[in-house]
Amino acid sequence: GFTLLQYRPTVDMWHIRADADLSQDSPPELTFLSKTRLQSKGTIVASAMAHDATIFAASNSSGTRVFKFTSDELETECLDIPCLEERLVHSMLFVSPNVLAAGVPTSPSTSTDKPRPPCAVVLVDINTGREIHRFSGHTSPVCHLSVSPRGDFLAAMETHGRITLYNLDTQQLHCVLPSFEAPAVACAITFNPRGSAVAVASSVGTYYLYHIEQQRMIHPLSSRMI
Repeated sequence: GFTLLQYRPTVDMWHIRADADLSQDSPPELTFLSKTRLQSKGTIVASAMAHDATIFAASNSSGTRVFKFTSDELETECLDIPCLEERLVHSMLFVSPNVLAAGVPTSPSTSTDKPRPPCAVVLVDINTGREIHRFSGHTSPVCHLSVSPRGDFLAAMETHGRITLYNLDTQQLHCVLPSFEAPAVACAITFNPRGSAVAVASSVGTYYLYHIEQQRMIHPLSSRMI
């Protein structure tokens, strides 16, 4: 397997031995492969790697860049992705080998009737460099994204804890998950292995499981129960 490690100005790629036992306390054996620096020396705030480890993306204050490995020597080519180049992205992941999901700030609105929400989740086709869909309506920046194991649902968490589920097959809003009672806010999300439920953790140590199809909470938990 492969992994990306973010440092302040660079994102490094490492190879994890196929026979590494990740359940052991000792760290797995890693082999350094490459180091990539963006145009400026600003801190990289988000990165993502495609499932086949041939493409990766990274973002800092200079914008977001997508790179493709072009040879066995791990030389990289910067791909032309105009819709992301000048945008600082705080969360992104690949939902399929050639489609990148990213939480992007929206441009200031020129309309006096309706101000645009400050953030949207966009789906970008890496092959064409074009935005293929936009999920709008986020009231604060999207700080975390998670995709279901089957790639059919995308969860987007905003900085104030609001979580939205999108159906990637229909490219429609599926639901907005229930919020924790104040002062708790959601701070982490993940799908279960079957992709039928979402686990949500709060900032005060409480948890719940949410059934996607039934759109209901199926198991509230506290940290003392785990």
